[in-house]
Amino acid sequence: MKNMAANNKLRQNTITGVNGPTSGDVNEELVFAMVWNNADSTRKFDHLQDSAFRNTRVIRLFSSTTGGDTTMLDKDNNTVLYKFKSATPGIFYLKFYTTDNKDKSAIIDTIIINK
Repeated sequence: MKNMAANNKLRQNTITGVNGPTSGDVNEELVFAMVWNNADSTRKFDHLQDSAFRNTRVIRLFSSTTGGDTTMLDKDNNTVLYKFKSATPGIFYLKFYTTDNKDKSAIIDTIIINK
C-alpha cells in the first residue's frame, strides 16, 4: 500500500484579507472571513492553527496537496471562516499571519467583547 502521508505536502499560506466584526458580547460567536491565495491552484485548505497568549490570538492557515488530480481545487482567492468566542469581556487582538513571518507581519484585528 502506498504511503499517502509522504505525498501530502503541508505548508502555511498567507492570509491576504480578513473581514469580520469589531465587537461582540460575552459567549457570542463572532465569524471572520479570511482570504488566502491559491495562485498555482494546486493547494486545498487543510486546517487553521490557533494559539492564544493572554488577550492575543495567533491564527495561521495551512494548505496541502496530495500530488494527484488538482482540476477540482479552487483557484486564486479562497475564503475560510474563523470563529472567535470569549467567556470574558475585554479587548482582544486577533493576528492573522502571513507565510513569511520574519518581520512578524500580520493582519491585526482589535475586538471589543462587552458584558
